[in-house]
Amino acid sequence: MYILRYLKDDESYQVDATKQGGNLISVTGDYPVRTDGFMLSREGYHDNWDYTEYTTIYDELVDGAIFSNDGSVKPDEPEEG
Repeated sequence: MYILRYLKDDESYQVDATKQGGNLISVTGDYPVRTDGFMLSREGYHDNWDYTEYTTIYDELVDGAIFSNDGSVKPDEPEEG
């Protein structure tokens, strides 16, 4: 469990986060998805890991989003038909 704090928000949110590679991080939980950049800390610590460059939504998830730091977004999948 991690604590997410957006740069432009004083609120903090409990989330789960997983690095998806060099430019992607998956963040899930009950929090508003924003493109402001954020800091992550372990619960009970003040790690303040810097994810301020992760301002692009790569993909939306049912319970969160995958953010990218290089402007990339998930390619559209062709429709079957």
